[in-house]
Amino acid sequence: MADSSSSSSSSSSSSAKSKSKSKSSKKDMKRRLQSIESLDTPTKPSKTQRIDDVSSSKRNETIEVEEGPWRNLQLILSIQSKEIDTIKQVEVAFDFVNSRGKEAGDDDIDEDNQIVKTSRLIVVLNDWIQKLLISSDKNKSGDFVASLDFRCWKIFKFCLDESLKLDVALGFLKDISKAIACVARHALILLNDDQFPFTGERFEWFRVAVESVSLTFSSTGSMKGEYLGLWVSTIGPVLELVHRIYEKDFAENNLGALVLQLSCLVLEPFGKYLKVHPNKKNDFSDFVDKLVEPLLHLLGVLNLLKCNGSNNDLVIKLTKSVEEVLSQGLFHPAHIDEFLAINSNDSKTVIKSYHRHLFNQLQKTVAAKNILVMTEMDQLFWLFADCVKKQSLGLSNWDRKSLFGFFIKIMEPLLLDLEMGPNVVFDAHCLMKSINKLLFSLMHVKVYLRTEDPSEGAFCNFLEKVYKIIVSFSRNVLQWDSSILEGKEKEIFPLLAKEIITSVSYFLDIEYQVIGNDFESLWLMIISYLSIGASSINKPEYIDLTSKVLNLGCQLVKLYSELRQVKYITFALCKAIRGIICSNAESNYALPYEASSISVGMLLSSSDIRLAFHYAIKAIPEGQASECIEQLVTDLSETVEWLKIDSNGQNFELLGKGLSEIYTLVLDSLTVTTGNSSLLSDSLKNLTTVVKTCMSSLVDQEPVDINGFLTSVMGRKFEKLEKWCHWAFVFFFRVYISYRSLCRQAISVMPPRKSKEMSTVMGDFFAAYSGNDWIEKDKWSVDGYFSLLETILSISNYFEEDSLTTDCCPLIYVFNSSALQRLVDLNTQIKSLEYILQNNDASLSADRKRNKKCEKNIRHLKKEAIGLTEFILNYLSLVIDKQLPNSNPNDAIWNLGVSDLNDKSLPTAIWWILCQNVDIWSVHASKKNLKMFLSILIRTSLSYPRNSETNQLNKVTVYEISSALLRDTILYEHNFVRRYFASRFCHILEKFAKPLFCGLSAEPLDFSLLPDWEGVLKSLENKSMFVSGSNLTSDHGFPKQTLISCSSEKPPTKIWDEGQSYSFTACQNLLSFVLQMPKGYFNSKSVPLYVTYILNFERFLLVSLLDCQGVLSSHEYELLRLFVSCRRSLKWIITALFQEKTQACQTSTCHILLQNSFLIQWLFKSVYMVVGLQKEDSEGYIHESRDIIFSLMDQTLYVFLMLNKYQFTNEVHSELISEKTCEEQSISDIPQEQKDSNQSDSPNDLLDNAKPWKSVVLLAENLKELTDNLSEARGVDISAKNLNKISSIVSCFGGFLWSLASEVNLGDRKENVLMWKHEAFSEIKHSITVLADLICFFLRILVKNDEEPVTETAEDESRNRFGNSRSSVASVLNKMDSYKHTPINMNILRSLMKGKHPEFAFSLKELLIAYSAILRLSFVINNSSLSSLVPLTSSISEVLLLELVELDNEMPPLFVFVWLDGVVKYLEELGGYFSLADSCLTRNLFEKLIGLHIGALGKCITLQGKRATLLSHETESSTDKLFESEKSHSHGLYYLDELKSRLRMSFKVLVQKSSELHLSCAVQAIERALVGLKFTTGYQISIGKASSTVAGGIDCLDLILEYISGSKRLLLLKTHIQSLISCLLNIIAHLQSPSLFDERTTCREADRISPDSGSVVLMCVEVLNRIAGKHALFRMDSCQLGLSLHIPGVLFQHFHKPRRSEALHPYNSSSYLDNQDNTLAESTKSYTVDRQFSMELFAACCRLLCTVLKHHKSEQCVPLLEGSVHILLDCLETVNNDLAVCFAWNTQEAVKCASFLRRIYEELWQQKDIFDKHCFKFLASYVRVYSGYGSHKTGIAREVDAALRPGVYALMDSCSPDNLQYLYTTLGAGPCGSTLESLQQDYKQNFKYEGKDVTKRIARDSISGNNET
Repeated sequence: MADSSSSSSSSSSSSAKSKSKSKSSKKDMKRRLQSIESLDTPTKPSKTQRIDDVSSSKRNETIEVEEGPWRNLQLILSIQSKEIDTIKQVEVAFDFVNSRGKEAGDDDIDEDNQIVKTSRLIVVLNDWIQKLLISSDKNKSGDFVASLDFRCWKIFKFCLDESLKLDVALGFLKDISKAIACVARHALILLNDDQFPFTGERFEWFRVAVESVSLTFSSTGSMKGEYLGLWVSTIGPVLELVHRIYEKDFAENNLGALVLQLSCLVLEPFGKYLKVHPNKKNDFSDFVDKLVEPLLHLLGVLNLLKCNGSNNDLVIKLTKSVEEVLSQGLFHPAHIDEFLAINSNDSKTVIKSYHRHLFNQLQKTVAAKNILVMTEMDQLFWLFADCVKKQSLGLSNWDRKSLFGFFIKIMEPLLLDLEMGPNVVFDAHCLMKSINKLLFSLMHVKVYLRTEDPSEGAFCNFLEKVYKIIVSFSRNVLQWDSSILEGKEKEIFPLLAKEIITSVSYFLDIEYQVIGNDFESLWLMIISYLSIGASSINKPEYIDLTSKVLNLGCQLVKLYSELRQVKYITFALCKAIRGIICSNAESNYALPYEASSISVGMLLSSSDIRLAFHYAIKAIPEGQASECIEQLVTDLSETVEWLKIDSNGQNFELLGKGLSEIYTLVLDSLTVTTGNSSLLSDSLKNLTTVVKTCMSSLVDQEPVDINGFLTSVMGRKFEKLEKWCHWAFVFFFRVYISYRSLCRQAISVMPPRKSKEMSTVMGDFFAAYSGNDWIEKDKWSVDGYFSLLETILSISNYFEEDSLTTDCCPLIYVFNSSALQRLVDLNTQIKSLEYILQNNDASLSADRKRNKKCEKNIRHLKKEAIGLTEFILNYLSLVIDKQLPNSNPNDAIWNLGVSDLNDKSLPTAIWWILCQNVDIWSVHASKKNLKMFLSILIRTSLSYPRNSETNQLNKVTVYEISSALLRDTILYEHNFVRRYFASRFCHILEKFAKPLFCGLSAEPLDFSLLPDWEGVLKSLENKSMFVSGSNLTSDHGFPKQTLISCSSEKPPTKIWDEGQSYSFTACQNLLSFVLQMPKGYFNSKSVPLYVTYILNFERFLLVSLLDCQGVLSSHEYELLRLFVSCRRSLKWIITALFQEKTQACQTSTCHILLQNSFLIQWLFKSVYMVVGLQKEDSEGYIHESRDIIFSLMDQTLYVFLMLNKYQFTNEVHSELISEKTCEEQSISDIPQEQKDSNQSDSPNDLLDNAKPWKSVVLLAENLKELTDNLSEARGVDISAKNLNKISSIVSCFGGFLWSLASEVNLGDRKENVLMWKHEAFSEIKHSITVLADLICFFLRILVKNDEEPVTETAEDESRNRFGNSRSSVASVLNKMDSYKHTPINMNILRSLMKGKHPEFAFSLKELLIAYSAILRLSFVINNSSLSSLVPLTSSISEVLLLELVELDNEMPPLFVFVWLDGVVKYLEELGGYFSLADSCLTRNLFEKLIGLHIGALGKCITLQGKRATLLSHETESSTDKLFESEKSHSHGLYYLDELKSRLRMSFKVLVQKSSELHLSCAVQAIERALVGLKFTTGYQISIGKASSTVAGGIDCLDLILEYISGSKRLLLLKTHIQSLISCLLNIIAHLQSPSLFDERTTCREADRISPDSGSVVLMCVEVLNRIAGKHALFRMDSCQLGLSLHIPGVLFQHFHKPRRSEALHPYNSSSYLDNQDNTLAESTKSYTVDRQFSMELFAACCRLLCTVLKHHKSEQCVPLLEGSVHILLDCLETVNNDLAVCFAWNTQEAVKCASFLRRIYEELWQQKDIFDKHCFKFLASYVRVYSGYGSHKTGIAREVDAALRPGVYALMDSCSPDNLQYLYTTLGAGPCGSTLESLQQDYKQNFKYEGKDVTKRIARDSISGNNET
């Protein structure tokens, strides 16, 4: 390699020499650029190789370094020789480096033989190569530049590497940085060379150079002899290279990474240098002139990279380095004082003028329009503020003054440029963005505080100046014609508008007073800029602008709502709307007609704006409500006059779109209370006068004079109807509706006299007078309301005649609203008059006259009500026409606004108002309309839901409205729903189902009539086909036509069109909807209808499925899903039927289901045929169909259980009762429920074909017969298909067994034996015995070990051993410890836990469930064989649960949770026999089962994560309502929850009736689990983590406390309670940490090793609360009480701490303006707080404190209680999360938590006899936090404080005058004293005034809170 390299270099050298004299300077530069290429290429010599030959022959000789002891010395002499050319020296050194790399293994041997050691060689070689690299002069060759030669850097890197290996100290020349600068400059030249890419050898040269620089700085940490000039000369080229890399978009590739690395290597030591060597004045000038702008430019580039997602480590590191350089270079502590004295006139400061030079440079930057640097000027402010905070440890007033002065200096050049008015969009956008970033920094550094202005108003004046300049500029921007903009300018223009709006938003946050009182201009700006956003609504930048403008409007409303000045903002908007088009308006915001109308419509149709106004007006204090109404009256009068002065179409459109929305928002949102109702009465009278004056010209005329009304409104004669005229009716009708609604609210809370006066003014006498008032009154009238029906009909007809109804959608909606409001009044009046009729004495003449008058008025009112109802329901046709069942609901989304209704959204609005008021109009609707309404309701609920992208709050579709109404249980209480809903539902089901069966029958399918089930079942009698599973077609002898009682020659169609596809979805939704119906809704008329249609649907589906021939395509798969849905719906109906226990309904349904035995056989045989459909080699929807078939078997099992249980209880049981000889005994033994059943009509009268028990016997025989063939194949490996067939048989038979077993009473054997003496049961008993043997056989085949086959002898031996006992199962349990267990095939069972063989697992589940029933029946059937398999099944169950517990780091397949239910069900049944067994003999077995339950429950808790809770919590949680929408658990989590519930039930059965010995074992096992002693391994509690055994022990302890009763058993538990409490406290002590609240955002394997620490702590707290509440049973010692009170404080002490270890500095955030709201979320995305869990833990801690206070009264606990309560109160403090990285609840969540904390205060008040001396301490803590002296200095939000106030008043009531006086003294006269004084005044008004009522209320609230505990 060395030789070839040498020869190549030699040839290249001679070639270069021969051509060097003829090269021009340009070509010479080209050679320099390419000198690093093709050094090792042995081909044609490179033209760019800069190597000169020496004329002497000596220099032409090849230099070779011989191997041997002289090698190192020879190399040293070669590189030090002046006779040898430099290039030759480089070649020799490079060859040596390469040879050292190849012979690395022999280095140690060779080193010992060298005359000169390698360490000495490295030192000499390093010095030589450094001199070569930094040499700026040309050496002898004339062309060679070492810093551009790859070999030189390779040699230098070799020296550095070897020095580290040999631990040799190298020296570095002070000018080595020149080589770095040279590399950067030449890399920049190469980067600009577009002809040759920066790859290959170029890249290798640069990579080695960067690695060498990295090693250099890692060795030295800095540069030798460093000074600022040297650093500047080095850093400048590097920064240029970085800029160029980003310009060419190379930042993401390898080259970009190298450049970033080089920048970090240079800038990081430079920052350290500046930190140690502060700049002098001259150096500072050089730094500012040469580096500040490039560094800011680089910072801007890096921030753009962060915005684009390139947030890698190098970018972050480089950003920190740049910030450090700027911070130390500009604001070093040595000269930061000058910047702090910016506003000072100190002569020394003026002489130094550091800051003056910086600001001058910034002015030049602004003048040069350096965009990227200008937008990063705010970074200087961030850095300066950070330095000030570090130096002063905070911000004093002087610091804020200095910072604001710095802010002014930076802002002034920007303002000057903006004030001059830039005419270029780019420049304007850059200026506004720079200004906004500075405003943002000023806001978040909190330099300016509204309450503390150290400048005595100067700062506010400057901010006002800035605001005025921006507002003036915004007016100029609006004058620009955006239509003439092109290209990039057109894209930037909406961004410029967005920046202007953003700046106004910042001013509202910083200082709202700069706006002054000119709210009208601000609203005009908002409306004007909305018009820009509306000009291109489909472009993202315009959408963002619109959103930003609307957010500004919301911010404005919310701000002035907090200031209690919302009325000024509200009516300023009205003035702004009126001022938009005034001809004499001086405003610069005048808009064209269309633009203004669209903008106002967008503003007030925004749901966010409307909600902001709604909440703001709702929050108006009671005393200001009347003032608000008065101002509305004034504004309404001005509006009416405005219409008369300047009336045109635009005015009316703004009137309807804008002003009507505002007025109705005010009237609808205003809060009316008892306190302000009297004050409102006078204001409402004035409002009544204005409204009636406006409406009189319309309603006082008969007939209605529309032209006259418009003439009176416009103030001029009206001649022709225009399209905009309907807005006048929209406005006045909406105001009238809202006005009447507000009046009725006020009347309902006014004093009697005031209410009657107000009702007289309003003209609605029924609103204030009661029924007795009308009876006593001699004269009364129902008049007072104009003829609304005639009015709206006249107006409607008037517009229809002129064909203007297309634009009248808002008017149609308003008319419907008016009609509904009138219907409310009519219903009230009708009921009042009917009450008068009922109470009048018809025998009196006066009353007869009154009755006639009442009847006449009732008829009149009903006639009007019917007319209004018909008017409303006429618009149902819109819903039918516009909302087809399969239409896309995204086209008809309604945002709940009235003014922007159109043809698409009007049907949604009409449907919404109808569904919201069903109870109002339904009583007057006709039968036809009611049926139509129900049909539309059902059909529209089948539409497709809207896309998730458009799924926004406050927007609805017809589908969502219908679905919500159908889920509302109140709907089903209406009589018309109970009467017509079932028929409508079944009709629609039939309509959508028929297209699925096209070609199935030549005749129409009829769903309403049931067929002859006997004929249907005859078609299933082909036994060979039924068992073998051959193709089920008519060609094989199977007459499918008999299944539907008709024939068809047409083959079933296989082509499904779009309509049929939708039919699938519709039918599926309909059947799913049955499961949502309230169970109480089903009645004797609806149930038979549902059952008939569903059974027929099942029948037709089975016929279609038979055509699959074993292969399931997508459509057949859908048919199978429908079949299972039918069976599931049938199960739901039957469940509801028997749970409600309505005899008439049960009888009518059983007449359908049990009219003969054939229908029950259909239920089984249909399942069996469906199971046998799929072939073994089918590759269709095999996995999906398998799960569906499993579900079908489960549903059928339950149906069998319910139906057979009904037969058993109603027929056989009644016959058994008649055979009892002693009447008293029969009465005492029979439950009251069965007595009532016997007294009622027996179903025997309805069932003519056979007795019910005979059908059960027939079914049992049929099941036995069907399994005969399968039982013959004993030695055959059972296939998946056969396993499913076995499962179907066993599931049906299991349902039958459990129907019988559910009646068995384990406590009364005498009654059970008597039940089985009947003839029917003798036959059933025989079938059970035979089938039990069959189940035993299959169970042994499935789980036996192949090496030890089971024989009949073994079975007989087992039976003889355990079968001769009064209770064979109990006998087996007694001898289980001595029994040698049958070997089990462990491999199969372990494979089941991994999700393999699902059919096998499901069969095992069904077998265990059936065997559980047999165990129950064995108690009354004297057959030892029924209990013979208890050892085997117990072993199987034990192994499977152990496998579940031992699953480490692995989430089992979801299906495992399903089939394990059978295992736990078996253990539950087995656990009931321990009470009958010997306690001593079964102790070990019982203890083992307890350990299994603890481990399995712990595993479930581990898998649940944060969702894991106790049983008591799941039934009593009071925080779930806030998170109902978030609870969309998957099926897997649902199955896990079900398994956990089953385990709890099994554990309950084990311990509830256990003996004392067994209970003692259980408690000891729980105690061992709580300390972490697992039953298989050792101690498992560590800091921050606990094992699943610990979690399972806590859950089981909660169950023990819940279910254990009896004095002896409780006494036993009491002996262990102290140690159990200590265990719980120990767990909390180990697990408490700030990470308790963190949510697991990933499904890492590590998360499944142990349960969630937060959930475990929550469970411990709740169990402690339960124990503390049972103070009469369990006593807690003083230490445990103290720790219980200390727990809440310990758990929540870190609640508000940052959620990540390293918080980003504010100025390091990637973006301020584009997405400030997401800054926190992005910076803390890996630390998500579980909001619901945090609230639940807070509530549990509050309940624990309340319980301890209530039941364990002691003054010694006050200090601990006070500390915990103070920490909990801190958690409710408002947190400014703009840039903080800490978590805080939103307002609704904080209010909920405050209500829990309030109960502690109220409990202190309840126990004030003990704690009255200490209540003032809690009051003082509240006052300090409320006044802003808490941990965050922000105080408590108003809504949160309102929730706390009742408890605070209770505290104050407990304080003595001396305590209060002490508080006044200690709190002082500051904010705390003012808060206490205000609090005392409110206490006297709101607490003492109500006296005992409040006392009772607080006591009641406290009791309810403890009940929740």
